[in-house]
Amino acid sequence: MTDWLEIGNCRIACGDCLEILPDLEVGSVDAVVTDPPYGIEWQSNWRKDTFDVIAGDSQPNCDWIDEVGHLRFGIIYLFTRWDVMQFWIDAIHCHTELRVRDVLVWDKVAHGAGDLKSYAPTYELVIYATLDRETLVGKRHQNLFRYWRVDAGATGKSSRKLLCHPCQKPVELMVAIVNNHKGQTILDPLMGSGTTGVACIQTGRKFIGIEIEPNYFSIAEKRIRNAWENRQGKLF
Repeated sequence: MTDWLEIGNCRIACGDCLEILPDLEVGSVDAVVTDPPYGIEWQSNWRKDTFDVIAGDSQPNCDWIDEVGHLRFGIIYLFTRWDVMQFWIDAIHCHTELRVRDVLVWDKVAHGAGDLKSYAPTYELVIYATLDRETLVGKRHQNLFRYWRVDAGATGKSSRKLLCHPCQKPVELMVAIVNNHKGQTILDPLMGSGTTGVACIQTGRKFIGIEIEPNYFSIAEKRIRNAWENRQGKLF
């Protein structure tokens, strides 16, 4: 039995998503928005506050996609990068009934760490797949999102204070993605520091999040709780 922690319209759990996902009911999720380990054993020593190697990042692992496939959700946004993108596309087509409709680009504006003898990486990719032909909310959207990465402000300099996860995404980016659809319940089975949950609170969605690392789960809990307690339009 999964020990869920409820914070407002969010349900989060610390544990292995492979063990927790089978407990979720079919039809209980409208969309999956997630940023799985890319499978490249990524670690940056660029800033003073270095992070450990991400758990499960030794190689791409799509077992969790097979587990979410039974939920019959209609949309998935999956962050990745160019050298492992095809692996994830194949996994989505193999383990779900969804079909990839596009590959979106997140322009991070300021570049991150990488091979100093090659091009400076300034973007990440987002695989967008749906069950049926999905109509986006509002006017036609471009397939490029342009938001500063978390540790770079308008000056492009690292604050060394805002980043609490090595691959943390900006809340504004996740809000933009969630707001493009009418779905009310969003699942992130690999929620990291909980950015997707914060975005769901800001947009009035329900959120289900799972994180295997206790340290990051604790960070996600604090961020989600803070977002819920400080949400706009709350009743007193």
